[in-house]
Amino acid sequence: MARLIALWLVAGALGGCATSPSQRVLAAVAPVARGAAAQIRVAEAAGQLSAGAARVELILPAGTPLAGYARRGGTPSTGTRDPLYARALALSDGDDLIFLISADLLLVPPGFAAEVARRLDAALPAAVGPEDLLLCATHTHSGPGAYLPGPLGRMAAGAYQAPVAERLLATCVEAGLAAARAMRPARIGVAQAMVPDLIENRVDAHGPVDPQLTVLSVVGIDARPIATVMNFAAHPTLLSSKNLAFSADFPGVACRILEDRQPGTVALFTNGAAGDLRPRHLRGLHNVELAEAVGEALADATLTALGDARWRDRAELASWGGTFPLPPTRLVVGRLKMPHWLARRLVREEAFFNMVAVDDVVLVSAPGDLASEIGVRVKRWLASWGLTGVIVGYAGDYIGYVVPARWYRANPYEARMGWHGPTMEAVYEAIVINLAEEYLARAWHRRGAWHPTGPSPTAIPGLPVVILRGDPYTLGFTHGSQYRAQVQASVANIMAFVERMAPRLPFRGALVRWRLSAYYAQMEPFIPKAHREALRGLAEGSGVPLAELERVHALPEIASVWCASSVAYGRATQGGRLLHLRNLDWAIHSDVQRYAALFVYHPTGGHPFVSLGYFGFIGVLSGVNEGGISVGQVGAKSVDQTVRGLPMPFLLRRVLEEAGDLPTAIRLVQEAPRTAGFHYVFADAVRRQAVALETTQSHCAVFWAGDDAARDVPYAVPVPEVTVRADPALDPAVRDTQRCSKGDPSVPGLEPPAGKAYDVRYRQHTLMIRERYGVLDPEAMMAIAKAIAPPSNVQSIVFAFPDMWVANARGTSPAAQQPYVRYDLRTLFAHGDQFEHSEN
Repeated sequence: MARLIALWLVAGALGGCATSPSQRVLAAVAPVARGAAAQIRVAEAAGQLSAGAARVELILPAGTPLAGYARRGGTPSTGTRDPLYARALALSDGDDLIFLISADLLLVPPGFAAEVARRLDAALPAAVGPEDLLLCATHTHSGPGAYLPGPLGRMAAGAYQAPVAERLLATCVEAGLAAARAMRPARIGVAQAMVPDLIENRVDAHGPVDPQLTVLSVVGIDARPIATVMNFAAHPTLLSSKNLAFSADFPGVACRILEDRQPGTVALFTNGAAGDLRPRHLRGLHNVELAEAVGEALADATLTALGDARWRDRAELASWGGTFPLPPTRLVVGRLKMPHWLARRLVREEAFFNMVAVDDVVLVSAPGDLASEIGVRVKRWLASWGLTGVIVGYAGDYIGYVVPARWYRANPYEARMGWHGPTMEAVYEAIVINLAEEYLARAWHRRGAWHPTGPSPTAIPGLPVVILRGDPYTLGFTHGSQYRAQVQASVANIMAFVERMAPRLPFRGALVRWRLSAYYAQMEPFIPKAHREALRGLAEGSGVPLAELERVHALPEIASVWCASSVAYGRATQGGRLLHLRNLDWAIHSDVQRYAALFVYHPTGGHPFVSLGYFGFIGVLSGVNEGGISVGQVGAKSVDQTVRGLPMPFLLRRVLEEAGDLPTAIRLVQEAPRTAGFHYVFADAVRRQAVALETTQSHCAVFWAGDDAARDVPYAVPVPEVTVRADPALDPAVRDTQRCSKGDPSVPGLEPPAGKAYDVRYRQHTLMIRERYGVLDPEAMMAIAKAIAPPSNVQSIVFAFPDMWVANARGTSPAAQQPYVRYDLRTLFAHGDQFEHSEN
């Protein structure tokens, strides 16, 4: 059996390792995000903003229990300490209508928000879908109970009572309808402030907090207030479990004060990533007095922040979302873990997530108790795209606690309430990132930039830029720690793909996992220590097991790739400029392109370089260094191969880190312990030179562009100052061992190549260059790249140092069919965190 799997993998079939249910969930996130993104609606242009707001009191039947503390056990309420409300804000840009509804509830149960959206849709002329409504609970622990179905709902809120649930639904709908009917021309202002004195971590006194207060203020064009929205992360638990009277806790106090001080406004409180946060205890106060003090301080901070608000009266609105799979349910009762078959009957393994955007302000739903450090990471990620992220907690659904994976070792209350286990952290971030990227890509392709005034320095269409500096370990750790969700989702995606492609053998998961690890073990002694340190840093930064990353890095040596590369310079191009085309063709249906990024490395002691790679992968497939040395490779199947050598991606990384000229690059390849058959195309933009290396384990043939080495090969198409390669070799010794392009190693001599790899990616490629000889420029090379790209084309690059043009596949649409983005490499290398780019 092991021999069968080994033969299958070495033969170039896609192999994989077994994946856990949580990994499969991560891999499923991207396709579901694409389906949800079909609901994205982006206005054709910024429209005049209209807004309306309303509040409706929650009138509850006498004796309705309170929700929030299990120890109250459904005890009936004794009355109302302060009113509870459903507050709604309706916004329109003339095209889209969206709602934000904040209700003084503990949480939003499954299906509740969807039913409110359905009723709004039925009552209004404009369409309202679930994605158009961001309905959140303030998370007061003194709000109404009896509306949460099921055994878990009974523990937190008392026995379910259908009349109470219907009353809450009807109140939220009434508030939304009143807000829609009150709409008038409006302006919106956005402000942020830091209020660290109001917040503390309740899990770890020295732990992280999110002290940010974000405020949205909506006023009519006559300056009369319409609504004030606060976003602040803290548990409203200042009234203890001994309290039996309804109260909105400190959010209710803050809203009341703002409405008193701004006559006509409706104040909405939205909680943030508050899973581990509570208000800081002020002046030794407790219960009602503390809630009053915190609410007043929050209202004061809100009004102060508005003094620096950014205002606009025209805006583009958008809303999008969908239902996503979640990791398997894990419920712990005391110290006992409930069987999964029972746990999944109590907690659903899917949930609704959505986002609402007002220009560059994006409100992100968090349907549960999200830990603050996760929320901060998401906001920082959105900020890197030039967006103001607002985490709206307890919105749209409820999935329990979402906390860092490391918490499950210490096992605090918050981890025990993490119903979907340690993987849920990465799944939540992956959902947010995928939804945000889908919207950003659509916004970019429609109007050329995210901001009306031009693109953010770090925002590009669907392709993040990752700046990495330092020693090898730091390079890997920074990659993993700053992009944990992307790395985890990327690795889970590729491993789930290779598992799907594996033959259905008994125990295939365990066998293939073992075999991939065995392959890497044979490669490992030949991998530079610096690169192994980078891989270790990536594992420790991302939380992905090192063994899993090693399996991913073993794949390029045993999985077939079909590529093409060419270089033209001198008399072949306009002005003699060197142009290097590089198409990477692989399994586009793997969705690997979703996790592509532009990595800018500044390694200690090495040449800075740029690599178009993938999250969770430290090797190089395509790249260029600061000295103008660009690299690409073409897979070329050969029987002269081994896995006991330096893997191709690590070899290319060495070239970019160490080579300042082509002779050095050639020497690095010649002296390396090589593995499988690859053709390398290297170019030196400064010296205007190019070289092709045709390699197997035993052979390395060198073809300088413009020499006569290929003129006697009957199927070659020589062109002066041009080199072109697909997978058929021109060197007799290399071609004699090839199985690609109809090669037969059992027959001596050069077999004439056949098939698309030769007919299109080599011959047509070369003839198109010859037809444009003397007038080649980057646009012409992009046209050639598009003409020769197969459906599997996942990335396409034209290196035109000091520029670089990049296209990345999208869905099942090949990279060369996408718009190319131009980068100014000198600016990128000089500044590291600032660069210029434009879309072709």
